[in-house]
Amino acid sequence: WFQSGGCGLECGNMNRHSSPSETKIEAEFDGFAGDYDAALNRGLSLTGESKDYFAEGRMRWLKARLEDRGHKAARALDFGCGTGGSSRWFFEVLGVDALTGVDPSEESLEVARRDHEGLNVNFLLPESDSSNGTCDLAFCNGVFHHIPVAEREAAVAHVFRSLRPGGIFAFW
Repeated sequence: WFQSGGCGLECGNMNRHSSPSETKIEAEFDGFAGDYDAALNRGLSLTGESKDYFAEGRMRWLKARLEDRGHKAARALDFGCGTGGSSRWFFEVLGVDALTGVDPSEESLEVARRDHEGLNVNFLLPESDSSNGTCDLAFCNGVFHHIPVAEREAAVAHVFRSLRPGGIFAFW
């Protein structure tokens, strides 16, 4: 857990005010965005569960942690949202009012927009995200190992810029 604002969190020499364009990373998932869910479910087939089972489970766990802290997340950021596989769980489990999904893969974002059309979610490239200081919760699942080491500081800065004071960063 990381909490922004009055908790005294220091993140090295990270510049909270760097521009969103600094978080642009190579879109390595563009090539298989349309087939991502099938590939993921093939990999998960050994468990006997689907991707939704794990996505919902993470959100239920997160909901309990947020409730422990008395934290209600009305507005959230899904950093590295990919094709939006966690999007419905933000609404159904966490009860958010609005979600911003950010990913460097335009192909993945197109799939997310198509598959989650009825949700109050904006799927954006990092450089188009203007959620500075407006999010109660930033969520990131299985993303940072795909970000080149030299670009991780800018990615973390992007996440923390999105949070309002007292907002929480859930990092998986």
